[in-house]
Amino acid sequence: MTEAIKARLLIVDDEEDMLKLLKRSLSVDLSCEIETASNAFQALALLEGGPFDVVLADIRMPGMGGMEVLKNIKEKNRAAGVIMLSAYGDPETVNEALRLGADALCVTAFPGSRHEEATLETLAREVARALALGGLPVARLRLAEGPNSFVEVTP
Repeated sequence: MTEAIKARLLIVDDEEDMLKLLKRSLSVDLSCEIETASNAFQALALLEGGPFDVVLADIRMPGMGGMEVLKNIKEKNRAAGVIMLSAYGDPETVNEALRLGADALCVTAFPGSRHEEATLETLAREVARALALGGLPVARLRLAEGPNSFVEVTP
């Protein structure tokens, strides 16, 4: 009997608390293999080691940021859906991420904030949708007010 292949999710964030929080929260809600990277260089090494269905990447990280991870994924024509994470939802950053091929951008709440639970629930729902699509671009994400906002992307 062969075991079903699980979808793979890569979470990239330089803040250890956020990385642990995302992995712990998403592993409860999603039936997938979750890998983590604490910087963009680790993420690129993991991406070279095998395909991921969805990548969650923090935009602002020291050294090399999430935008470079996004560029690498798109340049190598990987099929992974990419959701960029940022605590700062300024329009320039949103536009740049979408221009580079991000499927969505989630404005995250800081760990411990009153919006943390809502952010995690929304993120889990959207990652589950992306995984159900087999890593294809996440389509028609809601534009919401508040710290758990998603920017709509139309295919």
